[in-house]
Amino acid sequence: MNALGKRLPPPRGPINQPRHRNGTLMKDILSQLQWYLPALWRRRWQILGVAWLLCALGWAAVAMVPNEYRVATKVHIDTDSLLRPLLRGLTVDINPMQQINLMQRTLVSRTNLERVARMTDLDLQARNETAMAELLGSLGDRIRMARDRANIFTISFTDKDPQTAYKVVQALLSIYMENNAGSTRREFDSARQFIDSQLQKYEQQMNEAEARLNTFKTQYLGYLPGNTTFVNHLNAKREELKTLDSRLVEARARADEMEVQLSEIPEFVPVEGAPGGPPSGTEVRIMNLEQRIDEMLLNYTDQHPDVVAARRLLDRLRADYEQEMRERSMAAAQFAAATGFGDEITAVDGSVAGGGEAGSDAGRPAQDAGPPVPKMPNSLYQSIKLSLVDAEAQVAALVGARARVEEELAALEKEVDRMPEIQGQLDRLNRDYTMARRNYEQLLERRETATISESREMNADKVQFRVIDPPQVPVLPDGYQRPMLLSGVLIAGLGVGLGIAVLLASFQSNFVSTMRLAQIVGLPVLGSVSMVSHESRFARSLRLTSFGGALSALVAVYAGLMVVELQVGLPNAVPDSVKAEVMQRVQPLIEKVQ
Repeated sequence: MNALGKRLPPPRGPINQPRHRNGTLMKDILSQLQWYLPALWRRRWQILGVAWLLCALGWAAVAMVPNEYRVATKVHIDTDSLLRPLLRGLTVDINPMQQINLMQRTLVSRTNLERVARMTDLDLQARNETAMAELLGSLGDRIRMARDRANIFTISFTDKDPQTAYKVVQALLSIYMENNAGSTRREFDSARQFIDSQLQKYEQQMNEAEARLNTFKTQYLGYLPGNTTFVNHLNAKREELKTLDSRLVEARARADEMEVQLSEIPEFVPVEGAPGGPPSGTEVRIMNLEQRIDEMLLNYTDQHPDVVAARRLLDRLRADYEQEMRERSMAAAQFAAATGFGDEITAVDGSVAGGGEAGSDAGRPAQDAGPPVPKMPNSLYQSIKLSLVDAEAQVAALVGARARVEEELAALEKEVDRMPEIQGQLDRLNRDYTMARRNYEQLLERRETATISESREMNADKVQFRVIDPPQVPVLPDGYQRPMLLSGVLIAGLGVGLGIAVLLASFQSNFVSTMRLAQIVGLPVLGSVSMVSHESRFARSLRLTSFGGALSALVAVYAGLMVVELQVGLPNAVPDSVKAEVMQRVQPLIEKVQ
């Protein structure tokens, strides 16, 4: 609160001031600069001291980093072995990255690394097995292989000694060239062995698939697509069932009709001397058959099998009827001669010939007057009874045949539901057989291709390993970019110094300008009183000159380090004794940090 008892407005610094216009924002920025620049200038020695300290440590660390020399060579390697063109489409191609990894693992195998160590005399540095293992591990970690484009590879190695790096890369090339000798023949042999083994495998699979397919076709021959045997058999059974139904209806109707006729005909009749009386059973069958033939001719021709069979049956019945009449005449004559009743028989026969009930009534006085009229089994009754038995037997046979056909038809209709399943099994077997046969035929073609390729390769000089860019002894070190590191250390030192100065300035409590004071207290400032310094102009100039000299010395040291690095390299300028002393003291700290 002020002297009048009014509350003062909250101070509005550069952070909490409203910024509604660009002019206000620019004014805030200028206010910030007016406040920070004097504060940083007062702390210029702190900034420069921090920069000197950090730059000295950083440049020393950069100078202690040893030089690394990288030797690289570009080679053309035929990574596509003979199996690739021969088995294209039959096997999965190897991923390029997997191919690079495989070649690199082959390159850094223990056998190859031991040969490299012996060829470069690096094995002399290992005094025991542990040291040898560490040496081989270090070699394997520093050998790199990269693929630039198809079949172009870069083999590189990094070491502190340029001669050692060159020898290692040269040894790797020598090993590859030695291994390449005779590799073509081994690839052909490997390809032939592989194809032969696959041929045997696919031939066995093809034979097994063909056997399964043939067994299936034999088992379900009538159900296979395109084969009408099953459908025709099913339709034939249905037609046969309909025919049996119609024949069964006719047979039952005929049996019923014979039962009615049998009930109207007496079982015994008087002995007859001459032909006459009611028709016999054969005559009835003849008449019925003639009537049936007439009905059949309304629907069929004379050559129809049923009409032909009926006519044959009619001929047999007529022959039987003639034989029957002869036998009856002979039997009547023998009976009359044995009994002596020829006249009565004649009379009876005459009355019977008259027919009807009058004949039977006329016969009764004769029976009352004399001996009874002899009777004999009615042949018509016996014939109809036999026909009835035949008809009933035919009905029973038709019923049995219908039941059998109905059962077979039901079994066939059940098999119809299995048709999709059978079709699916057939398709699967055909697919397996087709695939096995196709692979087998393709492998046969590939084997012929292998034979032709082998003849061509053995008679031609095909380069499979070619050095495109041979290795060279490096002159300049590789690895860390020391000029960039030196510049980065300088920038980082100055930046850290400025940051510390800004942090210290933010905690100060004095005011560098009247505007800053007015912003903080929220009251107008009428004026300010300047402090009169008793320091001489020479002292101020001396301080400025000292600061400029210290800053120039920092830049000069940076420039000198850059010149040394570009000319001879910082690690070469540092004595080995100094390096050893520094590394001996720094190594424990590194181990603790790790």
